[in-house]
Amino acid sequence: MSLFRWIPVLALSVSLVAAACGDGPDDGNGGSVPVETASADEFGPAPRLRDNIMAISPEHGTQVRRSETLPTHPNTPGGVCFDVNFEGFEFGNLQWFRFAIDGTEKTTELTWFPRNNNTEAKGCWMPEEPLTLGVHDAAVTVINPSNANEPPRQRVAWKFEVIP
Repeated sequence: MSLFRWIPVLALSVSLVAAACGDGPDDGNGGSVPVETASADEFGPAPRLRDNIMAISPEHGTQVRRSETLPTHPNTPGGVCFDVNFEGFEFGNLQWFRFAIDGTEKTTELTWFPRNNNTEAKGCWMPEEPLTLGVHDAAVTVINPSNANEPPRQRVAWKFEVIP
């Protein structure tokens, strides 16, 4: 077999040996603790940000440290957030936005940070305790609060993983 056919095998072998050596997080006792993380397949396709929902954080498919799931200060955005604009409906009407995490609605627990003369804002759900380790689902839906029969105007759902 030629050398060129062995290069991929050697590269894979080196990767497996390096992984087996325990390059995981330090447990504080000089050893390492294995950490299982989500595969890219668990996250699915990235959401399409457009119209009224312009950004999300943590971003879809990313890993965030458990300590980073809490805000650094109550008056600063932190936790699980999304950026919105109020184009197409009443000026600054926050009732258009519904938020859920891990299947539980948290709309009434959002903290809003207005921007640009109240034409845009950042909505954040700031948990009292850091989020648990693992993959979390979040979703923001734009609905007409005056017409419950109107279909949602936009829905953005995403996943992120909390690591130690």
